[in-house]
Amino acid sequence: MEKSALWIKDPLAILADGAKRGLVLQDGRIVELVAAGRSPTAQNVEIYDAGEHVVLPGLINTHHHFYQTLTRAVPAALDRELFPWLQALYPIWARLTPQALDLSTLRIGWTEDFGSCDVDENIRQIFRERMAALKPMVHTCEEISFDLGDVHRCFDVIRAESFVAGLRDAYARDPNSLGPNTRANYKLGASMTLADSAWAQAEQTRIFKRFQSAFAEYDVILSPTTPVSPFPWQELYAAQIGGREQENYYRWLALTYVVTLTTHPAISLPCGVDHAGMPFGLQIVGPFHGDHKTLAVAHAMEQAFETSPVLRRPRPDLSKLAQPTLSLKSIVTAPPIFNAAGASNTGTSTV
Repeated sequence: MEKSALWIKDPLAILADGAKRGLVLQDGRIVELVAAGRSPTAQNVEIYDAGEHVVLPGLINTHHHFYQTLTRAVPAALDRELFPWLQALYPIWARLTPQALDLSTLRIGWTEDFGSCDVDENIRQIFRERMAALKPMVHTCEEISFDLGDVHRCFDVIRAESFVAGLRDAYARDPNSLGPNTRANYKLGASMTLADSAWAQAEQTRIFKRFQSAFAEYDVILSPTTPVSPFPWQELYAAQIGGREQENYYRWLALTYVVTLTTHPAISLPCGVDHAGMPFGLQIVGPFHGDHKTLAVAHAMEQAFETSPVLRRPRPDLSKLAQPTLSLKSIVTAPPIFNAAGASNTGTSTV
C-alpha cells in the first residue's frame, strides 16, 4: 500500500532552489519541490508546519556536520577551498560550549540611541554596519524602538540623591574638600523635594517596565557603548555630540546610564575599529536577572567575531607604543597624607 505524502510546509529557510514553500516526501524520497506561491500537486497530503525550522540536506559524513551548520555563515569561511575553510572554522569549533551553540538561534534587537541619547553620525553608521555583519550569524537581528519617558531627568534625580546619601558627612565637615562637580551634584540633590524623589522612583519603575517588555521578543538588546570615537585623554568628557551641546559633564555617558537605570545586566564587547581607526564597542544588554545569559552571549559573539578582521577585537601595534611621547600631567596635586589613626586629611575623593 502506497504511503501518503508528507508536505514539509513553509520552512523558515531551506537550502534548495525553487522550494520556498517546502518539500513533499513520499516513500522516503523527495517527490516535489513546492515553489513560492504554489501548493503541492499531490492530493490529501499530510502537513508538517516547518515555520520555525530550517531544512538542510543530510550528509553521509556527519562527524561534525552539526558544527558546520552552526558556522556556515562565518564570513572568513565563505567560498573558501577546503584547507582555508578548515583553518577559519576549527578555532571556533575547538572553543564551542553549550552556551555558544545557541548563537545561531539568538534573537537580537538593536538600537542606536534608545530613543533618547545623542550619538555621533559616524558612530551610528559604524554600528549599522556591524549589525549588518552580525545578522547572518543569528536567528534575528532587527532594529527596535524605545519610549523611555523622561529618562534623563529621572537619572539626574536618583544620581544626585546618591551623592547626598554618600557624601553628607564629608560635605558637612568641609564642602571645599569635594571637587566642584561633586559639590554641584551634592547641592542639586540637597535641593530636591520629597515630590522629586517620589516622581523619580515611580518613573524608574515605568522605565523598567517599558524596557523589560522588549525581552518578550528578543534575547538581548545591542547598542553602541559610547556615542563618540575615543578622544584625547586631556579632554575630561565629550562636551558636544553631533554638534549638540551636552547639558552636563556626564550626559555623554547616556547610552550606558540609561541601561543602569533599567537595572538590567550589560557588558561591553570590543568589535573592530571605528571610522577613525579607534576601538569600537558593542553594549550587550541582557534580560532582568539574566547575568549568566548575558555573559554567555558575549562569549559566543566574541568567538564568532574572532574570524572576521572587521569584527574581532582590535590588536594594538606594539611597535608604536614602544616609545610613547606623552606630556603627562596628573590631576592629583599632592599625595594623600594619613594621620596616626589612618584617616586622610587631604579630603574626600569621589568618581
